[in-house]
Amino acid sequence: MVKIEFRKLQKTGGSTFTLTLPKQWIKDMNVKPQDKIAIFRKGYDEIVLKCKYSEEMPSKKPSITISIDYSDPSFNLSREITAAYLAGYNTITIKSNKNITPTERIEIKKSKNKLIGVEIGRELSNEITLKCLIDPGAAPLDETLEEMINLSKSMVDDTIEALIGKKEELANNVISRDEEVNRKYFMIVRQLRVAVQDSVLARRLNITAVRALDYRLVVKSIELVADYAVVMAKNVIKLLKVSIPKNIRNLIEKIGTFTSQILEDAMKALFENRMDLSLKVITMRQEINELIDNTNILVSKEPVGAMIPLDAILDNLRRIAEVGGVDIADLISINLEENS
Repeated sequence: MVKIEFRKLQKTGGSTFTLTLPKQWIKDMNVKPQDKIAIFRKGYDEIVLKCKYSEEMPSKKPSITISIDYSDPSFNLSREITAAYLAGYNTITIKSNKNITPTERIEIKKSKNKLIGVEIGRELSNEITLKCLIDPGAAPLDETLEEMINLSKSMVDDTIEALIGKKEELANNVISRDEEVNRKYFMIVRQLRVAVQDSVLARRLNITAVRALDYRLVVKSIELVADYAVVMAKNVIKLLKVSIPKNIRNLIEKIGTFTSQILEDAMKALFENRMDLSLKVITMRQEINELIDNTNILVSKEPVGAMIPLDAILDNLRRIAEVGGVDIADLISINLEENS
């Protein structure tokens, strides 16, 4: 348990205030007279003192070693590599007590390709070292998040276009884009997890602990939007040779436009802290649900070959509007109420 010390703030001049620090703290932190200590605010009512602080100091985390051990039924090499990356490790060494097999090398390289900024360093017969070359504080968090949002939204828009125009190539392109969304997702989660443990990085990213938690929920929602778009695109491919009545196509196109607007408004609410847009998105939920329900009635009368894929597309449009729109809008509303 951390011991709490109390000190009184002393006024020593016209506009100067001083605060003494416990002697044991000075000893533990190895701070000496004339050493510089960085002071900055954290949140509403906290002041952070940072010894040996540098704005340019990259966040470093000790390396980690993953031992290949298939005697453990729960062992999954790809999952172990991803977990180490998300934990913020800059060096990930994979070792085997015998030669790493060609299959294992392929799995390592596939895992590496899913992670932004990771390259192979040393490669031996029984050891491969992965290095993350990107400083978590180098990529602006809001910029990466916005790129991820725009990419996921474009996948939804293009899926609807592929359905209406019967464009198989566009549907396949939507499916392929999911990998890039996942790469950005892993990158952002890595940044957030390191930031909540590193006040230097948090300051460089201009993010508080509460904001980090919010963003963690947001990026998961956006990653789900992309996953749902992929499910829709796969069902669009099943419908390429199926005749879809014009009234159903028109309704799905309308729902798609509605869903896209919900996503756009939710993101504006997120970045601009707009309560009006947050409430608009929440209100739009009922309208889009009614549209989907009415369309489902028409779809239920179609042959099975059309009904099942169309039903899946409508179901995933509903999910996208919920997780990518309403869930994020609810989050903005809660934060604004807490800050009022």
